[in-house]
Amino acid sequence: MKSRGNAHSRNGDIDVAIVGAGASGLYAAWRLARETKLRVQLFELDAMRVGGRMYTTIPENMPTMRAELGAMRFSPTQELLAGLIQELGLATMPFSGNELLGVYLRARRLPGEACAARTYAHVPSSAPLPYNLRDDEKGKSAPELLVNAMFQAVPGAAADIPPRQLFDLLSKAEVPAEGGRPLHESGFWNLLMRSLSDEAYQFVFDSFGIESALSNWNSMAALFTFKLLLPALQGGDKQFRTLADGFSQLAHELKRGFEDEGGEVLLGHRLLACARSYRGDGPGVELTFQNEATGERSVLHAHQAILAMPARALELLD
Repeated sequence: MKSRGNAHSRNGDIDVAIVGAGASGLYAAWRLARETKLRVQLFELDAMRVGGRMYTTIPENMPTMRAELGAMRFSPTQELLAGLIQELGLATMPFSGNELLGVYLRARRLPGEACAARTYAHVPSSAPLPYNLRDDEKGKSAPELLVNAMFQAVPGAAADIPPRQLFDLLSKAEVPAEGGRPLHESGFWNLLMRSLSDEAYQFVFDSFGIESALSNWNSMAALFTFKLLLPALQGGDKQFRTLADGFSQLAHELKRGFEDEGGEVLLGHRLLACARSYRGDGPGVELTFQNEATGERSVLHAHQAILAMPARALELLD
């Protein structure tokens, strides 16, 4: 893929500028193009690809293999994502890690069934864990310890309720141990450590194998995400699915659908500054871009802007 020129429109303005062609930016562009008559342009810093953390590669001399360097699976309980994949007609297949023969935790090899991050089974007595757990934590898998800690923090979240109701519940939840601070302002690590011992947390962290999942992110978002994934976590990877041709296919289909509706994607464009602007037809946004290939700068006026960018990238803007 190559950049499609500099930011522009016929009269110097567009309706919506979307910056960032990852999952959120692509989806927003696709929806706007399909459901409105707005003039939309989508900008991406990468000069070669869209998709952000949806990144599938095909290893050399392995043409049938799809190696995921980002998103790798989804659960049917993620209704919005599952519905989008179905609407786009993308082929899926079961995602399974149950073929693992073993796992190493603290330099000790344990049998595959002990790998709580993959099979979510109880650790067998024949494979004692190399963690100094409390008596009430022993014999529990990593997901069980995680779920117990989450529901202890917000008991109402344990109920079998629809996603929308769960979201409303969590958005109003508070953390008594933090003086009634809203749940969305509390770090997930802090929340878990009130219930788990240091060793139990380390066991959960090590066995899940995904560092960001147990880091100190928004507790509300973490609880909502894990609750939706709970059936798959408790039932094993058989309930997870993946895209047969890789997650990059989802990005490509959203991009194609956006362009088919007249949308324009501009690759290799770095957003340097974003500020409010006031013109004859009302308030808007002034965005300054740099074409990474030529170094040329251009200023675009949009009525509205969506900055679908990582937090650190937003912090670096002028």
